[in-house]
Amino acid sequence: MPHTVIASAVRVPWHSDHGGYDRLLDYLPEARRIAALRSITGQKAAAVAHHWLRRRCPLPFYPAEHFATDARVLATRGPAHVLYGDEQFWFSRHRLGPTAVTYHQPPDHLARFMPTTAWRQLASHASQIIALAPDQQEFFCAHLPVERVHLIPHGIDTDAFSPAEAPQATARPLILT
Repeated sequence: MPHTVIASAVRVPWHSDHGGYDRLLDYLPEARRIAALRSITGQKAAAVAHHWLRRRCPLPFYPAEHFATDARVLATRGPAHVLYGDEQFWFSRHRLGPTAVTYHQPPDHLARFMPTTAWRQLASHASQIIALAPDQQEFFCAHLPVERVHLIPHGIDTDAFSPAEAPQATARPLILT
């Protein structure tokens, strides 16, 4: 019997209702979403724990809700996918089950989060890392064996999605969406 994949689902203020990487989970019914507790008690407990433990986390964007989700991922068993490693994969790096982590920030931003030695140590805890751009893949391959870093381009594949033939010359711009 295959394991259910656990996926951390966090929302950030700049996501629209229909935007955000976690929307992929809408198409993966076999994935079990892990999110921060929504109860008042759960939110208060997360805020108190976040207050005391936040200073141990070097990630620049690590609000209490992301901490709470990270803690819930840490407590789970079985395969997991941390969808926003740049904002979550800190305490959950200590989990016992296999963990895939996706990063979204460009390498120059990631390099500002932590020194190289800290990245090497953090990355070593991920079973697999998913990079969304070739320069991210290079960044993580400097810290992990290449077979543990996977490139899944995130954006528009202009080789696949382009006009079938040369567009007619007009004064109006051609926009692909």
